[in-house]
Amino acid sequence: MRMFDLPHGDHKAFAKALTRARQDYEVKWWWKYGQPRIDLIRATLEVKTEVVGHVVSEVMALNREGVQATMKAGPYGAESVRIDVEIARPTEMKH
Repeated sequence: MRMFDLPHGDHKAFAKALTRARQDYEVKWWWKYGQPRIDLIRATLEVKTEVVGHVVSEVMALNREGVQATMKAGPYGAESVRIDVEIARPTEMKH
């Protein structure tokens, strides 16, 4: 998945790679882990309350694209939700 190849700090590119609903949230922070191959990305999104379900559905759809996506969410003010997202590449099976 191309998300694992993005340069760190490019919030706009990360949002574009994450979901089609990028106009509905703001990437507050993200970081890639792993050397030399990136195998884990953690991010914090701030999502408009009225579209949380749509954004969550799109992030969970990443699981069908060969990655493991998990998240935790909680209220963040009256009009938004903060979502912590973790996206990992599955470890390769050794024979």
